[in-house]
Amino acid sequence: HLVSQDDDEEDDPKQDYKTFTDQEDKDTERHKGWFEICNTAPGSVKASELLKRNESNARVVQMILRVVGWIMMFVGLQLVFEPLLTVLDMIPIIGPIVRFSVSLLAFLFTLLLSFIIIAVAWFSSRPKLVIGAGIVILAIYAVGIWWTNFYAPAASEAAGHG
Repeated sequence: HLVSQDDDEEDDPKQDYKTFTDQEDKDTERHKGWFEICNTAPGSVKASELLKRNESNARVVQMILRVVGWIMMFVGLQLVFEPLLTVLDMIPIIGPIVRFSVSLLAFLFTLLLSFIIIAVAWFSSRPKLVIGAGIVILAIYAVGIWWTNFYAPAASEAAGHG
């Protein structure tokens, strides 16, 4: 369905990139390229090298956003409990202990919640891998059940322990 916009012109040897448009969208003049240029480099750089740079930059940004998201969850949960902690700070010994306990629990809870959110996002972007890993895990579990129910009791009786 993709048709070059330059079909009725001669191929220009200097032109190394053509834009393509979906035949159904030709009337609306919406252009769709094969890819979007996200980054450029001065001079002559191989496409594979540029893609490697973009990939490493994307991973760094991804990790920074994960950490920022976790910090925002942690601060938000701390702020939810702040009115209660302010009241409990009036009690000399209990206030600091409760504040530390709530901060520790908020830290652990938001860390766990961040890992769960990242796992769900990772699984949703790789469904075939998750299905394959699930099948392997279920097969290992089934072999373990079979081993404990059928093979292990027979070996135990043969050794005289049962």
